[in-house]
Amino acid sequence: MRGAPFWGGKRGFWLIFNAGEVFSAKGRCRPGADSPAAVSLRVSPSANVSRGASFSVECRAEGLPTPTYGWALPPAPNLRFAADNRSVAVAAAAAANRGLYTCTATNRHGRRAGSVMVRVDGEKR
Repeated sequence: MRGAPFWGGKRGFWLIFNAGEVFSAKGRCRPGADSPAAVSLRVSPSANVSRGASFSVECRAEGLPTPTYGWALPPAPNLRFAADNRSVAVAAAAAANRGLYTCTATNRHGRRAGSVMVRVDGEKR
């Protein structure tokens, strides 16, 4: 068992912890509990999309408990969200699909967001 001094307000106290466990002044926390890590977004096949082509945007984040996902993106009728809300697929891209796609990962410890700009240009060849 190890300890570390922690100063809160006018009084200090010791936080005591064992390997793999986290304790706080309010008691034991769930081992490894943390807010979502940095959010990463991946656009497949590319963030530069030809008009009429299909693409998807996938959001990834880690945290305990497992984060839930939410999106802010250009409103369009051709969007399809995955059951776990981690990705959005776009069929037959149009001008309405241009813009900033922002994914927010949230759990009870906090939230993180990541964004990617999608461009839709020209006609599908």
